[in-house]
Amino acid sequence: MIAGAIGCLNRNDVAQIISLGGVPCSKSRADSIIRSAGAEKNASGNSHLRGARIKRSADVTPEEFNAFCAGLKTFLVSFETNNVSENNDK
Repeated sequence: MIAGAIGCLNRNDVAQIISLGGVPCSKSRADSIIRSAGAEKNASGNSHLRGARIKRSADVTPEEFNAFCAGLKTFLVSFETNNVSENNDK
């Protein structure tokens, strides 16, 4: 996804941007979206997959991608406004 490619947005930012675009997105879901495609972990807990290697990444859905694109402008305007006011306070 765009955020992972440019590497400057964290999972909180990605979740906020997608949500601003109209699709609810948790920080956990955003974390899965921005992980590399080959990320894996050992399954644990009360699962029949316990001990198996499972995928940690998730493909972004078309709806999430469209929401990311729609929410990005609002996010950037808010970010710019907050940074301008912080710089004026100094």
